[in-house]
Amino acid sequence: MRCRVCSSGEIYPVFQSEHDGYWHRCLYCGSDSNVFTYEDVKEGYNGEYLKRNFQIVGGDLAAVAASMRPNLDWFEDYRHYDNHAGRGVPAAKDFLDIGYLEGASLQGMMDRKWSVHGFEVIPEAYLGPHTTIAPRFHRGLFPQLYAGVMARGVIEHVEDWRSFLIECHAVTHMGGLFQLQTDRPVEKPSGIPYERLHLQLMAPAMIRYWLEKLGFAVLDHRVYELGQCWMCQKTDG
Repeated sequence: MRCRVCSSGEIYPVFQSEHDGYWHRCLYCGSDSNVFTYEDVKEGYNGEYLKRNFQIVGGDLAAVAASMRPNLDWFEDYRHYDNHAGRGVPAAKDFLDIGYLEGASLQGMMDRKWSVHGFEVIPEAYLGPHTTIAPRFHRGLFPQLYAGVMARGVIEHVEDWRSFLIECHAVTHMGGLFQLQTDRPVEKPSGIPYERLHLQLMAPAMIRYWLEKLGFAVLDHRVYELGQCWMCQKTDG
């Protein structure tokens, strides 16, 4: 087995569980990899998964939207950002959430006067024509580019995460905002990051490297106990 993030073979086991997988840490980049593949776990993305996650956060759409306020307000905070290099954020307030689950983020951004669209892989998550369900995310599914794009709690589930980031870049309008939130490796394995459906936990340095390599400028970031969140602007096509 090799590191799912940097492909190094310098890995060692950090957490083993028959249910949640066998996790290994990379001595080279500091990221963690699960031996499970997407094929091993994809049956877990269903209506029960939606229901379970909704119950965990309280079972109330307004409460879930409120819990996401820091994520959603960040788009408002940087909506008028100008990097003085001809890369201002587009005036249009159109928002795409990749992995919207129960749709709280879409409601929250509509409350902030953004037009919204959501993407999910779970058929039971379909909410109407402002949502798209498909087995894999790619830019060709959408008729437009978006001034605001969010992928919150998604990249750790995606086997080909590099291609995923490339598609996120492609669907973001030039000058637009892209927010990426994901769990991170921790010293004492927690059931939140190290769950069965997660394939890799990327070290913050690797996240930043790939965001900038693909043409995003990092505007702000937050690294906290179990995770990380990055606010970016697309500056390179």
